[in-house]
Amino acid sequence: MNKAFYIVLFFFLLGSQTFFGQVSSSDLVIAKDTAKVSKTIVYDPLRPSKAAFYSALLPGLGQAYNKSYWKIPIVYGAIGTSLYFYFNNNKKYHSYRDAYKQ
Repeated sequence: MNKAFYIVLFFFLLGSQTFFGQVSSSDLVIAKDTAKVSKTIVYDPLRPSKAAFYSALLPGLGQAYNKSYWKIPIVYGAIGTSLYFYFNNNKKYHSYRDAYKQ
């Protein structure tokens, strides 16, 4: 069919929807927080910021810190695959460029 027909149909279907962007305050239900707030600071031994720092130092070290050892080969596999394709394509580029120049 015609592209114009699909465009008109799309805008017709889009325009037939009703959207409500504002809700009156009488319709809102405000739930009160029933959790007790403790004054003590809880120490999280596996902080994400520390894992990100370790991973920035050496890829895969953050996964070892979080005890997700099975992810380390995935990280190095992805890095190795990327490096392989980079060097392989770079070698092909230079060989094709040299052949073109000759």
